[in-house]
Amino acid sequence: MTKTTNPNADNHPISVVFVVTGTEVKLRVKPDEVLGDALDLALKKSKNTGQPIDKWEVKNEAGELLAIGASFAALGLGDGSVLFATLSAGAAG
Repeated sequence: MTKTTNPNADNHPISVVFVVTGTEVKLRVKPDEVLGDALDLALKKSKNTGQPIDKWEVKNEAGELLAIGASFAALGLGDGSVLFATLSAGAAG
């Protein structure tokens, strides 16, 4: 049986940057890691722990909303990706 070639099959860590309310947080993640898990770490590192993770949304550089339950690989995110985490509308108050 032959395996399908997948560029992320080796699952080597990639570097991503979360911009959390203006603060850059650099992380090393594996392509199969779930975006929400990395977001949780980025929120902790930027000391933005006052709101639950489901109150946050993540967008890519093109402004597209990303599913936090999907993996980096499934979202097509690779090394050097910049992600923007902001509170969802109405979450702040």
